[in-house]
Amino acid sequence: MFGYGSLINMNQNFELNDHSVRQGYPVKIMNLSRKWNVHGVDQTFLGVDYDQGSWCNGILFCVSDNELNLLDRRERYYVRKHIEKTNIVFYNPDDERFLDQMHNIYFYETDPVYQCKAETHRISMEYVKICRDGCDTIGDVFKSDFIDTTKGWDNMMKYWYN
Repeated sequence: MFGYGSLINMNQNFELNDHSVRQGYPVKIMNLSRKWNVHGVDQTFLGVDYDQGSWCNGILFCVSDNELNLLDRRERYYVRKHIEKTNIVFYNPDDERFLDQMHNIYFYETDPVYQCKAETHRISMEYVKICRDGCDTIGDVFKSDFIDTTKGWDNMMKYWYN
């Protein structure tokens, strides 16, 4: 599974049996663009869409079939899609061996039914904090890439995030 928003924060992934100690591998996914474009019940969430030439970062982690079903329920504003291994670039090249353990790699793409523009809906500071805390566990370069490759937040939001 590729997590690019709140799924980066393994401490918040309660659908996973051993979420707080599960290994996540920092990666860049080519041809995906992350943006504040998912309208939930009362706030905006991060989503990704196919965008040739763009990239966004996140983490890869393994899930069981049962965990995948639980994540599908959690990520109800999204459509699960497949990622080609050729679109994955690891921050640490030694982690590429992780791909041998994965047969299918998925991500959650924005469901068009819930797509919106960030400026029309509230962005929750709690949600941003969950994402920020996940980035902080990985490192400054990863966090900087996360901020720089996320579309739809203004300079004040970037300032708060740092």
